[in-house]
Amino acid sequence: MSPEEVKEIRDGLGLSQAALGQTLRLGPNGKRTVARWEAGGTIPGPVQLALEALRDGWRPGFGHWSEARELNRVLDEMTEVVTGARQRVGIASA
Repeated sequence: MSPEEVKEIRDGLGLSQAALGQTLRLGPNGKRTVARWEAGGTIPGPVQLALEALRDGWRPGFGHWSEARELNRVLDEMTEVVTGARQRVGIASA
């Protein structure tokens, strides 16, 4: 996923960088993380899946329950990836 695609998805949803960070459960540095992705930083695979789901019409609190469960599974996996990366580089979890 390109930086332009991330920005297009975010703009299409009408979200600020901070709001997208909240939607993706990125913690207090979510805005900075989204800005980094939009500047060309590496986007973890689970995050890409979540962004694609949002792009394709999934909205928190709306849609079919199985879609919500699947996106929550992806978000949980993404949280585990981020937590593991933070632990490897010695950053405290939020």
